[in-house]
Amino acid sequence: MLTPRKSRCGATCALAISPLAPFQWVEPFLDQINLLLVMTINPGFGGQSFIHKMMTKVARAAEIRTERGLDFHIGVDGGIHSNTAAIGRESRANVGAAGTGVFEAEDAAVWR
Repeated sequence: MLTPRKSRCGATCALAISPLAPFQWVEPFLDQINLLLVMTINPGFGGQSFIHKMMTKVARAAEIRTERGLDFHIGVDGGIHSNTAAIGRESRANVGAAGTGVFEAEDAAVWR
């Protein structure tokens, strides 16, 4: 289990990276965060298709986390439904943010 770093007021720190941003932009901050959120759509509105090539960012974050002995979570957000959540897990993401994938699912029980 990961131990979150907290401020004196109990806040934790997350950093999001959009599809167009190079991964190198977040690398210097990975030892200071609790969560790296990899956007798997272009931010703006729900219902977009999952961008599979973002899994390279997830995999790279997981490599760095292991190499440096860090403990931040890696999340995916955008186009997440039961199939793409599995793709995220295979790439070593351990957090998924789903909106449309849950609320428009025929059977939301798949999310249990």
